[in-house]
Amino acid sequence: MARQIKEVLERRDEYNRAQMGMIAACKEWELKEHRVIIVQGDRKREMIAKSGEVLPYGQDSDIMIAITTLFAEAGCPADNTVITSAYAVLTRAKLPTNGQLYRKLPTSLKRLRAAVYTFKEGFWNASRKRWTNNVDDFQFFVRLKFRDTEDFAGEVDIEADAPIVVEFSSQFAEQIRRGDIRTV
Repeated sequence: MARQIKEVLERRDEYNRAQMGMIAACKEWELKEHRVIIVQGDRKREMIAKSGEVLPYGQDSDIMIAITTLFAEAGCPADNTVITSAYAVLTRAKLPTNGQLYRKLPTSLKRLRAAVYTFKEGFWNASRKRWTNNVDDFQFFVRLKFRDTEDFAGEVDIEADAPIVVEFSSQFAEQIRRGDIRTV
């Protein structure tokens, strides 16, 4: 029985992400803050997503899965960093490698980098008449570096073969190493 409980605890972060919808599955999305609260009896789980950019949505999930796959294929480097290219990301995400997606990729990467998630997991303390929570802040990336080009109209493109450097948070990189995060 103790083994079952341990496995549930190890997968708590993934359960929260799946149930809380960290990357919205909608086509259009303009939110910079999103909150999900789930109360079951005297237990409560809450996710608060905030960003200076629009929160991740739509194809951002495909981009995230592609980058985590490239990280895993690189052997999950100890420095939590993957160096790749726009072409490799789009190909791994099974997305067309056309000009439109090269223009969308920098924005997608920036949304994934800027989003900060706060998870609260708690219980109702009846004697104190308040929730007692454990709070955990989470971010997918802690560093993002790439090269783009910009025309006079301000239209930005990411170059197909230019390096993209993504450094995952240590928490997220460890979850990839354990196999808790989906890869292609």
